[in-house]
Amino acid sequence: MKKTKEKVKENEVTKIQIGYQDPNDLLELRENLSFAKYVHEKTLEKIKYALDNNLDKVEIFNIFNMALIIELEKINFKDALVKMNSIYIDEEDFEKCAELQKIINKL
Repeated sequence: MKKTKEKVKENEVTKIQIGYQDPNDLLELRENLSFAKYVHEKTLEKIKYALDNNLDKVEIFNIFNMALIIELEKINFKDALVKMNSIYIDEEDFEKCAELQKIINKL
């Protein structure tokens, strides 16, 4: 079976570089809401892709300046989605909550 360009692009690992001077910079990044939202969006994209393609794990990020690849195994998809859902509940983003709950119910 030949992969289409769209399929290959969907499965590409998101490459990011994280700049920091000391470990406290990384702690601040963790608290950055726009970065957290970006991480959630990419994680959700990859979980959906993995479920649609019956994958046992998915690579979410390649933090290339740290030589670190972030993977999520299928056994952990539900926990990740539940945690993301609680954050969207706090933000009162009920549309996103409904989307996540639908995926959670399928697991």
